[in-house]
Amino acid sequence: MGKEAIYINGKTMESITERYNICKQVVSNLEDTLTYVDIKVPNGYRPAMKKLMEDIDANLVSTIYIANVQTISRDLKEFSQFKNHVDCKGVRLVIVDTVKNSLEEMLPTMMMAIDKLEAKVGYYK
Repeated sequence: MGKEAIYINGKTMESITERYNICKQVVSNLEDTLTYVDIKVPNGYRPAMKKLMEDIDANLVSTIYIANVQTISRDLKEFSQFKNHVDCKGVRLVIVDTVKNSLEEMLPTMMMAIDKLEAKVGYYK
């Protein structure tokens, strides 16, 4: 069985530390948790995300904790692709959100965007 993992990215050590502290509050066993950290670079290359995906594919990860949805991507399509991939691998994604960026506040907007996309490509439930 895979381990719990925290994935964090940010522009500064301060933002990374803040996001790590948010996530570590809900991890069941911090000592045995894998941690992946990307510091944003201009070209957008994220080596820790690449390693996380490799570890997911190798069944080394059972749960991923992220501070908020934007940790993965601000692009809805990219986030959706990531979420579908981890779901297919049986990995649980836990979004440990702050009040400012709560998923509950974003969900209606995300659902409307998905509905528009489905209508555009002709997908109906």
